[in-house]
Amino acid sequence: MNIKSNHILIILCSLWATIASATHNRAGEITYRQVADLTIEMTVTTYTKTSSSTADRDTLEIFWGDGTS
Repeated sequence: MNIKSNHILIILCSLWATIASATHNRAGEITYRQVADLTIEMTVTTYTKTSSSTADRDTLEIFWGDGTS
């Protein structure tokens, strides 16, 4: 790819990134505590702007990295 193509690609990607923004999710945090040797309790907290559109999901799936969720 030449330099001109790289510049065009960067500009297009940056324009697309400004369009793809969340409308209601503002922040979130993941906390956990160990309750046994091989057991943890995990809490996912999300902060939502309620004056915006309704949330598109009411649950979040956690993937543990070993093929389970």
